Amino acid sequence: MTAYIDLITGIAITLIGGLSLAGIIYIIKLQLKIIKHDELYNRIFFGEAGVDNWRGIVNMCIENAEEQHKMKELVRSLMLKLIDKKIIDKDDQLVVLAFDDFKSSS
Repeated sequence: MTAYIDLITGIAITLIGGLSLAGIIYIIKLQLKIIKHDELYNRIFFGEAGVDNWRGIVNMCIENAEEQHKMKELVRSLMLKLIDKKIIDKDDQLVVLAFDDFKSSS
């Protein structure tokens, strides 16, 4: 009778050990998949060193915002010069709206 209990106990321990090992392997595979996706998304968002034509979405947005700010400053200074030379009227509704937009976005 004790031989059967020892056999059943050995089988149960083997099954529990096998299931535990399978669970650990599954968790490791899942973690590796998460790391791979994380690296992929980092390359998509922030670019990748050594790739010439891809700077990443975040970097392109930052560069685009800087360029828009520079362009806005150029248009503002051009409008001020045109007002100084009396080419456009500073009280014109479009000029007033443009300067209000410059003030609100600064």
